[in-house]
Amino acid sequence: MAAIAFAVLLLGAAETQGHIAVEPLREILRGAGPDIRACARAHDLPAGSYAVRLVVNPQGKADEVELERAPRMLSGAARSCLEAAFARLRFPVTAAPYRPPSRTGDAPVSHLPPAR
Repeated sequence: MAAIAFAVLLLGAAETQGHIAVEPLREILRGAGPDIRACARAHDLPAGSYAVRLVVNPQGKADEVELERAPRMLSGAARSCLEAAFARLRFPVTAAPYRPPSRTGDAPVSHLPPAR
C-alpha cells in the first residue's frame, strides 16, 4: 500500500478549555489508522500528504471534521470515508478550567485553541 501521511489541525470548540498532552494525542490519532487504511483500499487513495481539521467539543467528540488537503481531487465517498475515520475518535474531556502547564519540566502539551 502506498504511504499516506496526515497533518491534523486540532481545535477546541469555543467553550473548550484545557489541554491534551502530546503523547496521548498521538495515540488517539493513531486509532484512526485501521479506518484510514480501509478507506485507502476501498477508494484507491493516492500516496501523499493529506490535511484534516478537527474541532473537538468539551466532551471529547469531534463536532467538525473536514479534509482540507489531498494529493488530488477525491470523490465525495472517499472524502466522507476519511472524515468518518477521524470523526469516530474520542478525545479526553476538556471541560475543566484551563490551567497553563507549569514551567518546571512538564511534558510538552498541545493546547486546543478556540475554533473560529
